[in-house]
Amino acid sequence: MLALAIVAVVLLQGGGGQPEPSGTAAHSPAAARAPKPPPRATFTLRLMPSVTGARHAGRGKHLSQHAAAKLQRSQRAKTRRSARTAASKIRAVMEKLYTVAFLESNPPRSRWLRRFTGGARQQAWGRRGVVTIGSKGQTVEALHEQFGTLHVQVLFGREHFPVTAYATTAFRASGPMKGGGKLIVRSSGRFFLRRGQHGWTIYGFDVLRRDRTRRT
Repeated sequence: MLALAIVAVVLLQGGGGQPEPSGTAAHSPAAARAPKPPPRATFTLRLMPSVTGARHAGRGKHLSQHAAAKLQRSQRAKTRRSARTAASKIRAVMEKLYTVAFLESNPPRSRWLRRFTGGARQQAWGRRGVVTIGSKGQTVEALHEQFGTLHVQVLFGREHFPVTAYATTAFRASGPMKGGGKLIVRSSGRFFLRRGQHGWTIYGFDVLRRDRTRRT
């Protein structure tokens, strides 16, 4: 009887109430103040036909016609897979370049140069007003990408490994200017990349800019 009395008292005092809803934390002020992710350039990738080097002499010489054709199909399939992998990595390089060069606010002045190598790095720094937003970044609040396209052609060596690549870009972004109006940035480029120890880097390029302003 004593045990039943204790249980009754607990129930009357609300000791068995329901727990807090699990979704309460999602509506907390801290969650509402979560910073937005930084802007990131994204390119639609188009893979152009690959270019392969000379084959080894004598490869498939002693095979039957059927076996030689099967070997060629296997090599072409392997080349296509390797080209897609290389193009995907090249897209990552170009997206990082355009993100830092145009979309991020106040990045370190030379961080975008990591995508270049050799003489191309010095050339890119000399043309930083074209390769990046340059001094126009001081006149605009923030840029937002409108579209980006990337075409990649991979060149293979004799061992069917990707060695170099040719890429073309078309990029457009816009943003409000501090004094009123809108800045529209249009960049098109041709890039030559090589595969190195630390990934793909740019060793040659040619970039054009055709910006314009619009009153709002």
